[in-house]
Amino acid sequence: VWVYNADGVLLYNVSNIGGQLSVKLPLAESEIKEIFEKDKIRHFFVSMPGGPMEIQGATIHKSFDIEKRTPLSGYLLAGRIWDKAYTDNLSNLTASSIGVGSGPDDESGLVSDVERGVIAFQKVLEDWRGRAVARVNISSHSDIAEIFIRDSRKMLLILLGYAFALVAILYFVLMILINVPLDS
Repeated sequence: VWVYNADGVLLYNVSNIGGQLSVKLPLAESEIKEIFEKDKIRHFFVSMPGGPMEIQGATIHKSFDIEKRTPLSGYLLAGRIWDKAYTDNLSNLTASSIGVGSGPDDESGLVSDVERGVIAFQKVLEDWRGRAVARVNISSHSDIAEIFIRDSRKMLLILLGYAFALVAILYFVLMILINVPLDS
């Protein structure tokens, strides 16, 4: 957690990262004010030695000012590192495989196979300027998707069979209705 005054000067920080009580953010004090110029609440990522860090930040205002209309008193930032322990926990919670990669297009091992119910995609983690900090590769196996694909093919075949039968019955009924009066 980091607390800055209205000028962007660090007043307080505390951490539990790697046994350190204090960790410096890779942001200049001049950037803090710039980050909150457009929005009073921000969500972004920064690159840290242990992996990308997710940052949630907001301007600090008087306690009665819920809509943040009074002049700001400072900035509050809170972060969490997306290390292996955190992504493993996310993987367990979502019953999927989550890994953090770096580089422009790190899609190693990221293959969707809808036929087998495997859904894979990538999410870019961006800094406050919108530049890529890291990429999260997510892959999940869904039994429901696999069953849906299998059953949708069966349903399509059944639908085509019924459509063919309906056209055949309609053809024969029309032939009888047209030919019987013509023959008499």
